[in-house]
Amino acid sequence: MRTLPTTQAFVLLLLSCCARSGAAEAHAEGWDGLFTIVPMSAPLLVLGTGDEALAAGARVALAAPANPTARQWRVTANGDGTYAISPAAAQTLVLAAAAGGPANATPVVLETAAGKPWQAWAISGPAGGPWTLVPKHAPGKGLDDFSGADQPGARQDLWELNPGDEHLQWVLRPLAGATVPAGYADPLSVARGQLKEFTFTASKVFPGTRRSGTLFIPAQYDGTAPACVYVRQDGYNAREKSMLEALIAAKEMPVTIAVFIGSGELPAPLPGTIGRRNRCFEYDGVGDAYARFLVDELLPWVAHTYALKLSERGNDRCIAGGSSGGIAAFNAAWERPDAFSRVYANSGSFVAFRGGHEFPTLIRKCEARPLRAYLTTGTHDMENCAGDWFLLDQEMDKALRFSGYDYAFHALEGGHVAGWNEHFPDAMRFIWKDWPAPAKAGTSAPRVRDVIAGETGWEPVAFAGADARAPTCGPTGEVFFLCDGGRSVRCIGLDGRIAT
Repeated sequence: MRTLPTTQAFVLLLLSCCARSGAAEAHAEGWDGLFTIVPMSAPLLVLGTGDEALAAGARVALAAPANPTARQWRVTANGDGTYAISPAAAQTLVLAAAAGGPANATPVVLETAAGKPWQAWAISGPAGGPWTLVPKHAPGKGLDDFSGADQPGARQDLWELNPGDEHLQWVLRPLAGATVPAGYADPLSVARGQLKEFTFTASKVFPGTRRSGTLFIPAQYDGTAPACVYVRQDGYNAREKSMLEALIAAKEMPVTIAVFIGSGELPAPLPGTIGRRNRCFEYDGVGDAYARFLVDELLPWVAHTYALKLSERGNDRCIAGGSSGGIAAFNAAWERPDAFSRVYANSGSFVAFRGGHEFPTLIRKCEARPLRAYLTTGTHDMENCAGDWFLLDQEMDKALRFSGYDYAFHALEGGHVAGWNEHFPDAMRFIWKDWPAPAKAGTSAPRVRDVIAGETGWEPVAFAGADARAPTCGPTGEVFFLCDGGRSVRCIGLDGRIAT
């Protein structure tokens, strides 16, 4: 399946995805009335003014829900896509960036309403939340739970806008008579999983390396049955945690434990020297080394260390990454489809770093693996001495189609690793569709189909010893090969017997 790399196609795709998933941005005029405003980073608290009186200049802070001081807010549309947000008990005051300051750490306070741009807030995010509160005068900033504190009295400020950061995410809970955008849902009603951080240093595949990781255990996991597994290269992404929770709760993917793992680093050998990143060696190298690291070392260690039941079946495992993490994900599934049969690769580095540019040719020449893949690239993706990501990712698209793979490919308007978060839900829905039915191998290329036996699979017919070289086929189907260091020729006959 292909999507043409045009702006028009991208817009149509975006509108289609929004209509299908309910993930469209909240309508500008959709909010009105009284709300409590809850931080995603501290869901047991609400936005208020702490113990300060409701007066101009009061610092906005987190408060206990039972504290009546400014724990309710009136949201009123300004008519330009922004809102005035006022304490219900003092509606001549409004939420504001102090004195119109646009910088990080600008305090958020109450001011007397005067129609100033720093007193107007856009409410941005999907209809199902969470939302960011963005001041009109500083659209690159958002209302931030200062230092991530989760205690009453924690003061609020502006900070660089990162929609994936829970400290900038808020939930608006309507009170009696309030109106909300179509498709509204309370994201805090979705059961939240656990996060556990770890460091792994016991690799024999990549000896001496040290890497950090984060483990996500969904609320639905009860240990009675092995969970499916999601392995994400380049470490933790907070936005993915929320999306995994929502997808699992909606049964759009199975109960899945996620392992977010960083690439290895070799510590500095001597004082005053620097260590070495192992990322390119691990991620961009073709071959089975990285797959062996995951399958034989990391995942068993995670299961043992945290007493988890992780499925060992490839059909129950998804592997994902962007850039070099994208080729690492695809390569691991290519080498070990028995261990990973579902792949999400965004701007995969199928370029000439360490042989990845050969993948389109390998896909065309080799028997199709039992994989289901979701690939994306940016129309203005990276280009350097190793190649052009946009062109090579399109070669992957054409090769996968040529060999009959079950996959989706989207060329997205944007740069390197464009659309990772935006396409993550659809990628998971596609990758896990019809689970637990297994991902099936494609039809393979025509020339491959000429020499394989269809659906019967591979099985051993003879044992030729450890030294078998230069196999060739005879005119009636026998297989000849060199052995004993090339000193003799043996033949596997049609009856499966070996003769010298």
